[in-house]
Amino acid sequence: MIDFGFKFKPPIVQSALAGISNRNFCQEILRYGAGMVTLGGFSIDYESHKATIKMIERGRKEFVLPTNQKDARLWSMKNLNLEKLHKQQSINVNIRFSKVDNLTKMWLKKFTEFVDFIEINAHCRQEEIINTNGGQSLLINLESLECLLNDIRAILPAFPLGIKIRGYLVNEYQIFVRILDEFSISFIHSDAMLPGHNRANIKIIHNLVNSTDIPIIGNNSVKTINDIKTMFEAGAKAVSVARPLIRDPKFIQRLIRDYTGQKNHGSNNNSL
Repeated sequence: MIDFGFKFKPPIVQSALAGISNRNFCQEILRYGAGMVTLGGFSIDYESHKATIKMIERGRKEFVLPTNQKDARLWSMKNLNLEKLHKQQSINVNIRFSKVDNLTKMWLKKFTEFVDFIEINAHCRQEEIINTNGGQSLLINLESLECLLNDIRAILPAFPLGIKIRGYLVNEYQIFVRILDEFSISFIHSDAMLPGHNRANIKIIHNLVNSTDIPIIGNNSVKTINDIKTMFEAGAKAVSVARPLIRDPKFIQRLIRDYTGQKNHGSNNNSL
């Protein structure tokens, strides 16, 4: 596995929020001290683009990107240009697509001008995206995921790629991580959702950590310092926050302050 520099600090990051995590939102989260922010998710092939428009028509909040070079260039300068507070922060972009077409190629190249990581969305469960064979359906059809990664690497042979997954849908861990290793994935961002419950299934993080050396970002129900501690004890290298930020973006600042305070206070042990 190639080390693409999974070194952002602090290890508390902002996850993608459909229709919410735009430039202004992410810039605010950077100011609050997050180790990494995530723009998007953005749909970047024609089928996913059309699916996103259908989602908006039924009332869902989503982003729609331009489909021509001129508008894409202007949009990128206005919407992707973020300022970091310090060099240890990173900028990530979450993308939804199920095939590499001309629209995909255009946006992949645009994103590399502005971000540190591109995160493939194998997480979205919206019906319109699933019907394109994108989002979480990539975890059910690993051959499609492998083909997609192969096509991406043909365009971006060395750019740092991550993947956001819905963890409970991964059944064949060894096959899954073999594919990710083959294409030098920098991190696995796993939603450890426990269906029907309001808490994370930490076993998902354990299983991933025990299956691969790829760094794991733990996601779902991270609300307190104890939630962070639990994720780290399971082997995650970072944690991400999403829904609490919709209501209160400053929540992440308080969480980072609690983490930093406890880390410094407990510097002689390995609890965090």
